[in-house]
Amino acid sequence: MQFRCTTCGRKLTADDAQAGREARCPQCKGVVTIPKISAHNADLLDLTGPVAPAPAMEADPSDAAYSQLSSAFGGRLAKPEEVPERKLPWFIDIFLYPLNRAGLMTLSVCVGVPLVLQAVTKFLGILTLAFRPAIVFWVLLLVLFWGSMGVFLLYMNWYVCECIRDSARGQIRAADTIYMTPGVFEIVGNGLLLAAAVVATGGPAIIYYNQTRRADAVFWGLCGAGGFLLPMALLGVAMYEDVRGLNPIRLVGSALKTLPQYMIRVPFCYLLCALIPAAIYGILTSWIAGHLLMLAAYYVWLVLAHQLGRFFYKNDETLNWDV
Repeated sequence: MQFRCTTCGRKLTADDAQAGREARCPQCKGVVTIPKISAHNADLLDLTGPVAPAPAMEADPSDAAYSQLSSAFGGRLAKPEEVPERKLPWFIDIFLYPLNRAGLMTLSVCVGVPLVLQAVTKFLGILTLAFRPAIVFWVLLLVLFWGSMGVFLLYMNWYVCECIRDSARGQIRAADTIYMTPGVFEIVGNGLLLAAAVVATGGPAIIYYNQTRRADAVFWGLCGAGGFLLPMALLGVAMYEDVRGLNPIRLVGSALKTLPQYMIRVPFCYLLCALIPAAIYGILTSWIAGHLLMLAAYYVWLVLAHQLGRFFYKNDETLNWDV
């Protein structure tokens, strides 16, 4: 059946067997109940043919619900979220996406805190040469530094998913999550979904290398194919918030149906896949250069997130990723 979201009016699709269940609208993220086909709610459905008129009712229950919702907002309902327009050409404006308050704050914290911790760790490492008991604090700070790297990497992954969903609603600047406090399970869950997307797309290359121990043309071909599908896999897990977003038939079909638009996003993913290992290697060898590379990697990650969200926003009907 086809019906419309009661919040934003978006046309949604669901199986008849799902009637009565709750689902999430991919546009406004509101929870809607899949209606049952009846004369009373037929106006929500896109049905062909005549429908028997609903029996007369003394009072429309939707009026009471509207009044109750309106009073909750101080006598007025919240206005729909406005979709901004780009003031610059898109190929310039996309690189400005992380440069608002929320984006800069996230980048500063996720890169700055580990940088300060590693600087203090380096200082204590030198201090232990003259004062041996300081080695205890050096070990603690070393553990704290690598722990912070893992925590901020998971947080950045959660923030990237929020940016994808925010851009999928038409926004053109980094998502403002200053009033959102994600739970541990939410952050870890997003990290596991990201890992699943990487394994699903890069798994064939890893399996081939483990079996042959050769980095030949076949191996690099599998790596290229995995990198090509990785952006669509990231979009899938971000929008579905579930491993259902990794359906290979949906990923390949969606990439082929939107190939010209999708190809614009793929190079950002290849660049990100090169920057993250380089940043980790740089932190281990030349720590200041490593953190600069990590800053570049996070920046490209946010630009990629915006591009994936806008890709969904522009090609929503073609992708047909409804309920």
